[in-house]
Amino acid sequence: MQFNRDDLLALTAIILLFVILSLPGDWVLALRDWLKALINLPSRPPSPSWFPTDKVVHVFLFLATALPVTMAIHHRVSQRLKSAVNRHDINHGVSREISHDSGSVHHPANKRRLRLTQVGSTAFIVMLILGVLSEWIQSFIPGRSADPLDLVADLLGSLLGIALAQLFIKRSGR
Repeated sequence: MQFNRDDLLALTAIILLFVILSLPGDWVLALRDWLKALINLPSRPPSPSWFPTDKVVHVFLFLATALPVTMAIHHRVSQRLKSAVNRHDINHGVSREISHDSGSVHHPANKRRLRLTQVGSTAFIVMLILGVLSEWIQSFIPGRSADPLDLVADLLGSLLGIALAQLFIKRSGR
């Protein structure tokens, strides 16, 4: 199996996700303070205690991971479908004429919709597994904890990332 650019980008995003979510709690605070000093952010009052900053971080991290993961899955599914169609056409002597019956499963718009549904559901399952795994891993890290609301934030970010990736796929005609 060969890796393409989308696969490598998705793998890199997953590794970065786990590295960031595996940092001990005190490291996260130290990293935040270092970044503030690095880019010379002015001091500002802390956010209100009711504001779920950690949930926003989880949404952002999973959104940023779901984008390349969805693109990689789309690339794989598209390659498999092209290969299967070519094998079917060669084995059955089918011509490349396009059916004008928009209700047909073989109609290009329906194939694209089916492919996007398959890609979206597969990406969601992958991101769900990553979310559960990341929360489980965090339960063993000092200063971190497994929080069901973090998993909800992870899944929200995943859904947003999958939706953005699918919007890009539709607009680019991939």
